[in-house]
Amino acid sequence: MMCVFAYFFYRSPLGLIPALPAGFFYAKSRYGELLEKKDREAAAQFMELIRMVSANLNAGYSIENAFTASYPDMVMLFGKNAPITKELPAMKRGLENNVSFEELLRNMASHYRIEDIREFAEIFSIARKSGGKLNEIISSSVEVLAEKMEADAEIQVMLASKKYEQKIMGVIPFVILFYVDFSSRGYFDVLYGNLFGIAVMSGCMAVYMASIWWSGKISSVKV
Repeated sequence: MMCVFAYFFYRSPLGLIPALPAGFFYAKSRYGELLEKKDREAAAQFMELIRMVSANLNAGYSIENAFTASYPDMVMLFGKNAPITKELPAMKRGLENNVSFEELLRNMASHYRIEDIREFAEIFSIARKSGGKLNEIISSSVEVLAEKMEADAEIQVMLASKKYEQKIMGVIPFVILFYVDFSSRGYFDVLYGNLFGIAVMSGCMAVYMASIWWSGKISSVKV
């Protein structure tokens, strides 16, 4: 990204220096997108996990065994390297070392930026201390999570086309610059290699980055 900005805005290797903010912005943006994707995948996996736990509880398992017994099914659905799947062997080892289940659940919740897992861990801890009915609590949690995920999926579907349009609009300025430069050699020469051109192109780069940032904020919606 820095090389693209250095070429189109400055036509000089020295343009990599003022293009540093663009590289940092792009890396931060991509990192945020990957974290959001990871969170969505982990939330979906956690919902499937507590569905399995609810079924195991109805079959007569204790709450600890209901979680650990879900491991083979989680592996079958998501694979051994899935984030939530990898938590189950750690839970089993913790139980074998006499770590309380509530602490293990809170520890799992601390690994993710997912409010649903943290809330479930807190509700479970309170319910267990007060002698609440765990089967009903987990069944209720499954219903709430399913509703939230369905609402989030509907929002993401509605936003998908807008996000695609946003990406296209982000590329169009470079396509136009490349086309004009290719078809009319020397047309942009006045904007390179002089202080006035550097100032103008730096301003254009700042406006472009601000517009990309703002459009990203508009299209990012969380349930």
